[in-house]
Amino acid sequence: MDPGFLALIKRFLRTGHENPKTKVKEPINPIGIPQGGILSPTLCNIVLHRFDVYMQKYIKSFEKGSSRKSNPEYKRLEYRRRTSKSKIDKVRLLKSMRRVPAYDLQDPRFKMMTYIRYADDFVVLLTGSKNDAKLTKIRIKEELLRLCGAELSQEKPEITNIRSGFKFLGTHIRKLIRNPEFIRKDGRKGIMRVAQPRLLLNAPLHDILIHLEKAGFIRRRDKKT
Repeated sequence: MDPGFLALIKRFLRTGHENPKTKVKEPINPIGIPQGGILSPTLCNIVLHRFDVYMQKYIKSFEKGSSRKSNPEYKRLEYRRRTSKSKIDKVRLLKSMRRVPAYDLQDPRFKMMTYIRYADDFVVLLTGSKNDAKLTKIRIKEELLRLCGAELSQEKPEITNIRSGFKFLGTHIRKLIRNPEFIRKDGRKGIMRVAQPRLLLNAPLHDILIHLEKAGFIRRRDKKT
């Protein structure tokens, strides 16, 4: 590693920091990474690199199958709609199809996983059972300690369904209960309506604007300069 960069890290760790509550300068804790420091993301990347490598290998061992198997109930509705000669029945059956998943959501032969990390905050998204999620959480806790000497926070980690949502980097993310429809043009079939799954991101915009205002980056229009 670059000697100049190592010297910069050493000076940073010796400098200490100002407690935001008491405004008193405190020495850096010799254990762990200073939270919120300018070097924190870089130091996290160094410390957690081995964990990143482990997660990529774990994902390969976890995933299986290329797609879910079809839902028999959906296929029956699709066949009835395709063979029906009544326009009213076709509309009714289409509404029924939209309330039924096209694929078996509990298909044990299909598993997927995604790992996303920014500094010391990360999220693991998986398609699988709740037991898969519990086992993954245990593995993460063990490997973080073994590879990086880091402990998993007891406050943040939670197992939740994507419909209920989760918080990542200050933003609440969840899957929309009702997927919006989009119009797609097809050369052979003309105009088609396609339902696409979408994630809803609720960022704390109000809090962000307040912080930007306090830092002097923005100002309210109703305030005089």
